[in-house]
Amino acid sequence: MAIKELTIAKGKLNKFMPFAFEKATKAADGFQVNVHRENDECMVVLVHNTDEAARSFTVKKPDSGCYYAASVDEVYQVPAGEMAFFRFEKAKWVNKKGIITFIPETAAVKVAVLG
Repeated sequence: MAIKELTIAKGKLNKFMPFAFEKATKAADGFQVNVHRENDECMVVLVHNTDEAARSFTVKKPDSGCYYAASVDEVYQVPAGEMAFFRFEKAKWVNKKGIITFIPETAAVKVAVLG
């Protein structure tokens, strides 16, 4: 598997901060981000579809989550050339190892995680 490990772009209050969208090494394997040591209960995933057609982006349900964990994947169709964001709650989407997984339909769907 060629899962792309994402780094959380840390923001500072009242400051502009740079970040970069990343593409998956292999779309089918997707992205993972470890949020185990993050203090924020909610974080934001920015999704940018750079393709000329609408493409899906999936937030995977945790394979070993807590009692509050999502029981189904969250799938969203990102329109061609558009962006979307997903504000996720750790207790619902992160597995017991602190990992959250995202799967883009193609590598043209890029991601950034802001915390």
